[in-house]
Amino acid sequence: MSTCPKNCMEWTFTPVDFFEEPLSITTADYTLEAHNGKASATLKPSTLEPDEDIYPRIHQHLLAYFTGILVVSHKTFDLSEYITVRIHSDGRRVRRITLRAGSGTFRISAGTVDFKVTDAAGKTIADTRADRIASQRKLGEFTHRHRDDVAAKVILASYESAVNDPPNELVFLYEIRDALYVRFGGDKKACSQLGISQSAWERLSDLANNEPLTQSRHRGCHRARQAGQLRDPTPSELLEARSIARWMIEAYLAYLPGPMGRG
Repeated sequence: MSTCPKNCMEWTFTPVDFFEEPLSITTADYTLEAHNGKASATLKPSTLEPDEDIYPRIHQHLLAYFTGILVVSHKTFDLSEYITVRIHSDGRRVRRITLRAGSGTFRISAGTVDFKVTDAAGKTIADTRADRIASQRKLGEFTHRHRDDVAAKVILASYESAVNDPPNELVFLYEIRDALYVRFGGDKKACSQLGISQSAWERLSDLANNEPLTQSRHRGCHRARQAGQLRDPTPSELLEARSIARWMIEAYLAYLPGPMGRG
């Protein structure tokens, strides 16, 4: 990634391959790029003397795409401070570190095995890697568009906590369900409005509350604790809980009104 000309922002991040494909987003005011451990935002000529609040807004736009990958792939990141480089109309060049952007301990829950299926004519029928990247980008854009929604902030923060704090993962995943219960005023209305099956809704509750799991909200039922029957969740149970929580997040962000939502 080349050094920014004129007015720009720069970040570094780990892991360097966090983005499987280069990110390149163009808006009316700036171009945003991220790949190989580096990110930059270049302001367009029309914003040569930008308002200071444009920088945190651009940062939040970038962070939304990190969040999309975190939710879809269950891995998190470390993002550096952003540096602004600004050339004023009188030629003064100002370069400064502005703030600590956001961080987390990098962890991938399991290795990812991708496959691609083609028909006899060579046409792609299924491509898991392409589908995953598309889901990441879509969720990133949803996150950016609905960044001011209170419930969206809560459920995305809960999922990030679940990734960063494995011993309490089911506790944080259940918080997503709980936040939507409050947002819609009950189980049935939440499921109806978001198109979530009642069985999935209840299954997340069972995993987080009723199963004798060490990562659950109550650390297993009282009887299981007394009998010494607590156990760690199986990989399939964790995958199931994460999938339901992700379904809930995606359904809620798609429910919100806006260009990419229901309105």
